[in-house]
Amino acid sequence: MTSQPFALYNPALLPADDLLAESTARLPMLETLLDLVRGNHRGQPQQHCLLIGARGMGKTTTLWAIAHRVNRDPALGAVWQPVVFDEESRRVGDLADFWLECIRQWEHATRSPDGQAGRLLEEASGDIEDQARNGFLKRVDQSGRRALLLIDNLNEVLSSIRDPEQLHRLRAFLMKDSRVMVIGGATRYFDGITSVDQPFYDFFRYFELRPLTAEEMETCLLTYAKHRGNTSIALTLAKLSGTVRALHLLTGGNPRLVKTFYRLLDEGLRGDIRADLERLMDEFTPYFKATVDVLPVQQQRIFDAVALAWDPVEVATLATATRLPSNQVSAQLRSLVKASLVREAAGGPKRKTYMVADRFSNIHYLMRHGRAARNRLDWFVALVRLVFSDSDSADILARAAREAAESGAEGCLDARSVLHSALARSESAEARRALMKVPLCAGEAFAWQAVLPDLVVWCVAHPKADKVFDFAVEGFLRLAQLAKPSQALALIDSLPDATPFQTVRDAFVTHGNREHLHALAPERQSVVLALLDRIAAPSAVLRLRAPKRVARKK
Repeated sequence: MTSQPFALYNPALLPADDLLAESTARLPMLETLLDLVRGNHRGQPQQHCLLIGARGMGKTTTLWAIAHRVNRDPALGAVWQPVVFDEESRRVGDLADFWLECIRQWEHATRSPDGQAGRLLEEASGDIEDQARNGFLKRVDQSGRRALLLIDNLNEVLSSIRDPEQLHRLRAFLMKDSRVMVIGGATRYFDGITSVDQPFYDFFRYFELRPLTAEEMETCLLTYAKHRGNTSIALTLAKLSGTVRALHLLTGGNPRLVKTFYRLLDEGLRGDIRADLERLMDEFTPYFKATVDVLPVQQQRIFDAVALAWDPVEVATLATATRLPSNQVSAQLRSLVKASLVREAAGGPKRKTYMVADRFSNIHYLMRHGRAARNRLDWFVALVRLVFSDSDSADILARAAREAAESGAEGCLDARSVLHSALARSESAEARRALMKVPLCAGEAFAWQAVLPDLVVWCVAHPKADKVFDFAVEGFLRLAQLAKPSQALALIDSLPDATPFQTVRDAFVTHGNREHLHALAPERQSVVLALLDRIAAPSAVLRLRAPKRVARKK
């Protein structure tokens, strides 16, 4: 089994075989991009491309994958020379600098360093832009191939060329000269390509790198395991399928996190989503902390307010939370959006709402900042654990109902007996004594209405009583089936503190008003939809109805 480490932040350090093995999830996009390279014939206008994706979505890895695939393909390699720019091209300040950087990166890619860019800077007279461009093209012509420029953070390169005339010249060159093709990367759509008055408007063909689906993540994990000779990962994925899907939801399908998740699988999942999530958090704490710490103080305050809100939040709410004027909040939000740290939420109300762009960053922030935020997230994680239970986890309600039936109950089950059976596994004798005082109701819906308020009180007072919480969630879902979601919602709203069941409440609200989904964070939307599916499917939630005749134990 290979011990080749993952390069979380610098794919250029990976050997070609390892990097290509990690590109499984983006393989269809990679093949399409390679087909476009093949289709860009000499003497014809070139199709240039731009990869759009947030940090960690795999833009840099995809650019390097293109370079490796071209170099390994005899037909493509005979025509194209891949030139991968550094992830940050800070030496570019105008178009002349861009061509000088092309020379430097060409020399590095072809292993022919002779310092031509430095000599041009020392010896050039007159228009250095023309000399730099011609010097670069001369090297391209001498190679007998064409230049495939793979430029990460192309938005920053273009924005550093401030003269519109220079940008127009660059566009005109790329449209006419078939010796150069550009595939770039950017964290977002930016003004230089979206504004109709900008030179590169409607110039590129765009490819969006979206978060991985749960199925794509599992494919990646299995591919990593196969490449590294690890035979245990497939068994772990099958045994702890619920934990894997829950962690996918909480990490937002970020490919960079999948690599860390693989290591977590390799070391062994604990079957405790909280503990496993903490291990993922610890890996990325320095990265997230550094990202926020470099922001100006006012932007840090606004980012803090957006992250702690968790769900999409309006400017007015942020202004109240930070005690800053709304116009200042709006200005700083624009900067945070430009930095790809915050984004506008899709859909929803007429007024714009904002949320943290990277969802795992938001989860991380909630885990690390403030007791109230951590408490809210803890309850959500507990619900995720229940909704995405592992394949070998027994259904607590099914066990409780079976044991109650075996004890000889007839007709409508005694909710206290069912509850007693469930709580017996949670070492909550105090809760059992308190709940045994609940009067027995003839109807099952009435029984749940009688039991659930006491159960909620117990959950609020005992955050780690997972089995009690699980039972209460199933009870609310069952009540929603027996009566209707609005009745279950009314019960939650009548309680003095139903914090643990906030997302369950959102499911009941959404049942009557689908627009409520737009007010929720994406990960909360996913759980709400899963809960709605369970309410709609009678078989998904246990029917607490005992057989008409049950033989008593002798």
